[in-house]
Amino acid sequence: MTESELRAIASRAADPPAGMRPADVIDQALREAGVPGDYSSNDEYRWLWNRAAGLTCDIFRERLAAMALANGATISNRPRRPAFRYNVAVSQAAFEVLRDAGQPLRLAEIHALLVQRGWTTLRLDTLGSALARTPRIVRISRGVYAARDDVAAHIAAG
Repeated sequence: MTESELRAIASRAADPPAGMRPADVIDQALREAGVPGDYSSNDEYRWLWNRAAGLTCDIFRERLAAMALANGATISNRPRRPAFRYNVAVSQAAFEVLRDAGQPLRLAEIHALLVQRGWTTLRLDTLGSALARTPRIVRISRGVYAARDDVAAHIAAG
């Protein structure tokens, strides 16, 4: 998908039809463009969705700046933050670490293994909240987590 196609999607999302949110317009446009999967299952879809959402935010900022200028005010020209930081979800990377370990690990151990794999800016509290929201990861006890597959296999083995 080209940058001009993403800009066209963003301009459509900036003026959504009645009853639709900009996010719904982006989802619909990506499906119409034939991008497979969805936001939670496809890295390319997630990247394109976030790029289109960022461009939509840029359009909103330009409109706000124009309104502020017309009223004699100004708004910050600071660049926007990216909509996402990593290509892979933190929870997916943590699941892979736990699956590779084959046993329950403490939160600090999971964090250390992720840092070894290149997640150098990952904060411990971010990892903890990602683990708490992920159904593929089970909390065994306080601060100890395991991949759901490993727990099921361990229970089945007796």
